[in-house]
Amino acid sequence: MIVAERVSYTYTPGGVFEKHAVKAVQFTIKDGTFCGIIGHTGSGKTTLVQMMAGLVRPTSGRILIDGQDISDNKLRFSTLKGKVGLVFQYPEYQLFGETVLEDVMFGPKNMGLSDTEAIDRAKTALNDVGVSASVWNKSPFELSGGQKRRVAIAGVLALSPKILILDEPTAGLDPAGRDEILEQIHRLHERDKITVLLISHSMEDMARYAERILVMDGGRLALDGTPAEIFSKGETLRQMGLDVPEITRIVMGIRALGLPVSEQIYTIEAAEEALVKLWED
Repeated sequence: MIVAERVSYTYTPGGVFEKHAVKAVQFTIKDGTFCGIIGHTGSGKTTLVQMMAGLVRPTSGRILIDGQDISDNKLRFSTLKGKVGLVFQYPEYQLFGETVLEDVMFGPKNMGLSDTEAIDRAKTALNDVGVSASVWNKSPFELSGGQKRRVAIAGVLALSPKILILDEPTAGLDPAGRDEILEQIHRLHERDKITVLLISHSMEDMARYAERILVMDGGRLALDGTPAEIFSKGETLRQMGLDVPEITRIVMGIRALGLPVSEQIYTIEAAEEALVKLWED
């Protein structure tokens, strides 16, 4: 569904502040994949997903969505309309409606849907992210930080995108709020088979949810593989300012004590299963 062909992006090319943010990146992401994107601050992650969402055009190379080149201005918006949804960091700053329901309805109405269709889309999206009907007629600015975040995500989901891109969607939330939102996104991915691209600095989130991980470093695609393949390269990740999940470091400590536990453990559930088996043996 998504193909990047030697995509590069340069800010202020030829100027004093010229910066090569993305450099000749290539990959293909199949329909229905939950793909994580990680990298140190300034590695090019956000610029990359902005190109995939059609917000900026590549300086060189091209991005294809369903075989159509969205680098072409003539095709970009017609191709992406209703197909790609982007949730920015701190998406609650995007809220502006007088009520929660009106805010979430804005996108569908802007696509030309009737009021009835927009309301149905909005209610479905709000239910999907766990926003109670008791607050639908309240101002979104009266809600808690976690509720605002859900409403903002619902506004994107109401567009029924086939590709959902999330740039640090849980930044600033407490652990419980973060887990709830990511679980809801994962359930939507499983239920509707949507393609999800998730930027996160949490290796635990990557290990738990991603089927594939792209690792950006200095604007380049440094690594590309399954969580097991990526986290097996712990030293390489550390050189890029990243790390393996915390549970993996704990397991390494257990192995250092001489206990026969697999080093390829990246989630708490896998660690629990391995330790129970070790105890039973």
